Amino acid sequence: PDTVTVTPTASKTSTTPARSPAPKPTHSPTPTPTSLQQAFNADSQSIVRLEVAGCESYGSGSGFLIAPDLVVTAGHVLADSSTARAVSGTTVTHATLIGYDQEQDVALARLATPLPAPGLIFKTAPVKVGDPVATIGFTLGGQLSFHAGSVNGLGRKVSIEGRTATDL
Repeated sequence: PDTVTVTPTASKTSTTPARSPAPKPTHSPTPTPTSLQQAFNADSQSIVRLEVAGCESYGSGSGFLIAPDLVVTAGHVLADSSTARAVSGTTVTHATLIGYDQEQDVALARLATPLPAPGLIFKTAPVKVGDPVATIGFTLGGQLSFHAGSVNGLGRKVSIEGRTATDL
C-alpha cells in the first residue's frame, strides 16, 4: 500500500478488589498511544519503503513490520516480482515474497536482515464511524508522510485494479 493505517487506543485501567493484593509487574508494559501524534512517534520506525524493479518497470510501496524480519504490504506491490528492496532509514535489505493472497490483496515478505524496529500488532476491536485514524507511509513514492482523519464509513465496496474489494 502507499500508506498504512494506525489507530490509537486509550489506556485501560482495571480495578482490583481490596481483599486481594495487586500483583507486582515484573516489567513495565509499553505505553499505549493515546493520540495520533503519539502513535506516529511510536510506529513510524516500523514502516518500510519497498522498492520493486522488474524488467521494464519500477515501483514502490509501503509496508509494516510484524516481526523484525517480516513485512506486510499490499499484494499488488509485490505481485509482479518475488523480490524487492526494503528501506528503513539508512538501512537497505533484500525482501523476498513468502506469501500472497490475491483476493485480499495482501502480501508477506521476509527480510534478509532483520530490522531493529518493533513489529506492529493488528487491532482486534472493530472500528466505528468517527474513530480517529491516520495513515503513515511513503505516499506516491515520496518521503514518509502522516495523514490524520476519521473513519467515515463501513462496509464499503470499491474496484481496485479490476478487482472488487468488499466490506471496507
